[in-house]
Amino acid sequence: MSTVFLLKTLVILVREREEKHRCSRSQLLWKRKKEKYRVLVPLVNLAKREVPPPLNIDVDYGCLLLFLLAIAEVYLKDGDNEYSKGEAYNAVHFYTEGLQVNCKDIQVNAALYSNRAAAQLLLGNYQEALDDATLSVQLEPTFIKPIENGNYQEALDDATVSVQFEPTFIKAIENASILGKTTYKGYTTPTLSPSTRKRETSGVRSSKNLPKHIADSVRQKGSRLAHLYGLTKTHKKRLAVRPILSAVNTYNFTLAKWLDEKLKPLSVNRYTITDIFQFADEIKKMRFSECDILISYDVSSLFTNVPLEETINILANKAFTENWFNVTYNMNISRDDLVALLTAATKHQLFQFNGRLCEQIDGVAMRSPLGPLMANIFICSIEEKLEREKKLPYFYRGYVDDTLAVVQDISTASAFLAMLNKAHPALNFTMEVAISGKLPFIRIEVMEMGSQVRACLYRKTTDRGASACEQLHFYQEAIGWCQKGLAMDHNNKKLLDLWTQCVTESTDGTDESGSKQVVKTNRDKNSAESEDIKINKQLSQTPIKKVLLHENNSHLSIKAGEKAGEGNSYGNLGNPYHSLGLFQRAIQYHERHLKTAKEVGDKAGEGRSYCNLGNAYHSLGDFQRAILYHERHLEIAKKVGDKAGEGTSYGNLGNAYDSLGDFQRAIQYHERALKISKEVGAKAGEGDSYENLGNAYYSLGDFQRAIQYHERALKIAKEVGDKAGEGRSYCNLGNAYDSLGDFQRAIQYHERDLKISKEVGDKAGEGGKVGDKAGEGTSYCNLGNAYCRLGDFQRAIQYHERHLKIAKEVGDKAGEGKSYGNLGNAYRSLGDFQRAIQYHKRALKIAKEVGDKAGEGKSYCNLGNGYCSQGDFQKAIQYNERALKIAKEVGDKAGEGRSYCNLGNAYDSLGDFQRAIQYHERDLKIAKEVGDKAREGGSYGNLGNAYCSLGDFQRAIQYHERALKIAKEVGDKAGEGSSYFNLGRDVWSLGDLERAADFYHSCVVIFEAIRTSLRLNDDWKISYRDMQRNAYNCLWRLRLKQNQIFDALLSAEQGRAQALNDLICFRYGLGETQLRPHTPRISDLEVLIGDAVSNTVFMAIDNEECKIFYWFINSLQDIQLRSIEMSSYGSFKDVN
Repeated sequence: MSTVFLLKTLVILVREREEKHRCSRSQLLWKRKKEKYRVLVPLVNLAKREVPPPLNIDVDYGCLLLFLLAIAEVYLKDGDNEYSKGEAYNAVHFYTEGLQVNCKDIQVNAALYSNRAAAQLLLGNYQEALDDATLSVQLEPTFIKPIENGNYQEALDDATVSVQFEPTFIKAIENASILGKTTYKGYTTPTLSPSTRKRETSGVRSSKNLPKHIADSVRQKGSRLAHLYGLTKTHKKRLAVRPILSAVNTYNFTLAKWLDEKLKPLSVNRYTITDIFQFADEIKKMRFSECDILISYDVSSLFTNVPLEETINILANKAFTENWFNVTYNMNISRDDLVALLTAATKHQLFQFNGRLCEQIDGVAMRSPLGPLMANIFICSIEEKLEREKKLPYFYRGYVDDTLAVVQDISTASAFLAMLNKAHPALNFTMEVAISGKLPFIRIEVMEMGSQVRACLYRKTTDRGASACEQLHFYQEAIGWCQKGLAMDHNNKKLLDLWTQCVTESTDGTDESGSKQVVKTNRDKNSAESEDIKINKQLSQTPIKKVLLHENNSHLSIKAGEKAGEGNSYGNLGNPYHSLGLFQRAIQYHERHLKTAKEVGDKAGEGRSYCNLGNAYHSLGDFQRAILYHERHLEIAKKVGDKAGEGTSYGNLGNAYDSLGDFQRAIQYHERALKISKEVGAKAGEGDSYENLGNAYYSLGDFQRAIQYHERALKIAKEVGDKAGEGRSYCNLGNAYDSLGDFQRAIQYHERDLKISKEVGDKAGEGGKVGDKAGEGTSYCNLGNAYCRLGDFQRAIQYHERHLKIAKEVGDKAGEGKSYGNLGNAYRSLGDFQRAIQYHKRALKIAKEVGDKAGEGKSYCNLGNGYCSQGDFQKAIQYNERALKIAKEVGDKAGEGRSYCNLGNAYDSLGDFQRAIQYHERDLKIAKEVGDKAREGGSYGNLGNAYCSLGDFQRAIQYHERALKIAKEVGDKAGEGSSYFNLGRDVWSLGDLERAADFYHSCVVIFEAIRTSLRLNDDWKISYRDMQRNAYNCLWRLRLKQNQIFDALLSAEQGRAQALNDLICFRYGLGETQLRPHTPRISDLEVLIGDAVSNTVFMAIDNEECKIFYWFINSLQDIQLRSIEMSSYGSFKDVN
């Protein structure tokens, strides 16, 4: 950026000066100060370019210095970010760029030298590090004194300090360890290569405790000694400098990195802050008492004081609770093996300090991959202990060694501090109270505002950058700075005022001059084109108006006899028709554009035509033809050197392969597109690539990574003001959270998508008005899926039928197939298996027609489910084996997991329980790998069923309790009801009739709640009740076992009467049906008997014992129970 940017700055300044003389704009009061131009000369010389200065250029010297300062601070921040990630080489690059800006701020330059010294040290460039540190001290000697005196906030935030250069730094580091504890000692071994010996020891340990292929991968090929340096905290005053031991590329670094990846899920609890932005949002939504106070607790030198032996044992215990480590990663190591590996990866780290060879004998290296993990494990163990003792404040969040709490008063805060310091002898906490309602915490400033709390992220450069650009009249750049700052703090009045001013100036100035130039450029052309400019300004950009605009343009171009213009007009007409969902019409126009472009030799236009045709055929579900066109576009883009077009082609090819189920190839193309977007600085293209990568990882079942990419896409969409893109990101995030089982959050995102759609005229709601039928259908599809997962099948079916109707209208074959599949799933959930199979067969047919392998696999999977529900288990196995084969071919992890689940269910139904357990364990493993909580819960339920069938009821209860817990967490009502039913069966089998009755009661209540939501279609209600009839039957049979005759009669009749009661209430306008209580009462019995004549008989069938039970009712006080064997009456169907 530096050289090109600075030269461009010179050119812009010259041109603006000349333009100001021409336009005589009174509001730009530039003064003639030729001598102040000298500041630009060293800037250009640094870039090794000589540019003769213009004779007349006026630059406000103060403005320019301010602008250069903002640029240098950006480089400083970028360097710090790279350094914090361990990318020392990149950090050196950014610090060097910042120094070459040659800003006049001494502290910023000193910080750049100081930080570059630390990065050079990390790279092993000792002489360069010494030179930079010397220059830093020469510029700002006070950098040493504040550290020596303990006033670290006076030093620049995040400035790392090399311990190899000055005695004062050595003294600060030596005094950093708390409690007089010896953390480091000299290494007395005389060998000249101790790191080699350590590396060999670590390698032997890995080979002994790990499978060979893993041991080989974690063996360090080469190594270096660790480096020790000091680090202050960005947000805390008066805290000792923290000694940081950087273990990057040391003898045990690769092993530590591997262990960190495997064990990271164990290092957090519900109090751990994992995302600073989410935490800021969380705390903003909290409501506190106005008497409460904010408190921050900090652990002094946590990393060097972690009791390593104890922490390793805590971690090993967690990893081998229920054999978690081996089950999760399909390994077979012992707890002792893991302890040995952790010991080799963390203990006795060698480093060089003040010319001596030393080793760390306790604590953990902060810059080791396992450093944060071990610190978190230790702190989490303390928190969990305090939680068990119910000693934590009601609001408590932690981030490594920083903790934020809300307590009632200062005495409570002090008492909690004392409790923390007694929690473990290795810990020493300090406390900081909010001053003037403000409290620094990690990279956030937390502010009390009555009963609410506001959180702002620390940033330095936005205000200065915006001010500098505004004073230099770079209004668009200033607006960009303002938008970044307001995204972090939307109440920043200074930025709000500056943003308003820059927008006004940009409209009055730049746009005005720009429009003059356009009019002047077009004045020599015909008047029709001048009129076209007016139309462009007047018409809004909705799809229908775009069609009107481009139809007008095409007539103008044809009238003027311009062949190239005619072709462009055809292309411009095709795109809005595409937006309207009229894909065949769009194809007609794009083919005309292609023909015209070939005739006139317009290679760029030819490439655009291929691109548009590929997109249209993709929307029609013809993915193979789409790939053909996108490959032609890619070929042309490379020939003409169109990097942006090349990136677009890669993105489109990635989308096509994603739709074909070849997700790995899709990811490769999207990563190429992302790389090009970053190279050419196309933020919108970068956002599209993140969106596409998110979709690809979603298709692979890696939902957590998908969410990360969609959040990046959302961030960019907001930055560039792309409301439609913002809506798509919300839509994609909704889909990902739906797949993770977080259905409520999924619906929230889909509703945000709909809200934006109404604002921009896209998708559902407003989509019907402006004609965007395809987008409308997509939103209906997503909402249908979310409501289906929540158990609201009635609403789900309505949305999927709307989607199907629109897909047929616009000729979207892929969308039509997707609708059939979703409708099949909804009807299967209602128990209408025959109709579900019909829909899935239609979906399979379409998937084969358009070559959608992933869709074909899903259809086989769904058909297998349908036949399994009908009892045809052999056919179910055949379909699911086909689905499994396709899922493995295309790398669809989620599809592979579904197939394992379905095969397990089929073998369970056939009585082959051991094979069923094997398949369900594979499904569980994949669900955990991709983070699918809902599927994880389903796997636990299936495993519980299999163990129940084997008679292992205790293990069955354990699995069903896990399934119930997850169902409650994700809001899966149907799954919660099924878990209650399964637990009732388990405890009944153990003879615990009271608990069984409670579980069945809870199950019936939940299923009745779901049935009530289906009030518009009584057939659906009865069908859903029939599918879950065992819950009702078990409840009345259980009460008979308890000799509760009245209660059994009520339970048998209650469910059967509910559907009729709902229908009568609905048809006769009696309002919403209220759920009847399921705890039997005498009044319920009176309602049930009513005016029944004497000798009334109620009947129910017990299929388990093959008996028919009769309740003979003479009066409320005279009820007799009889039963007979079903064989006495021959063959009976379901009379109940």
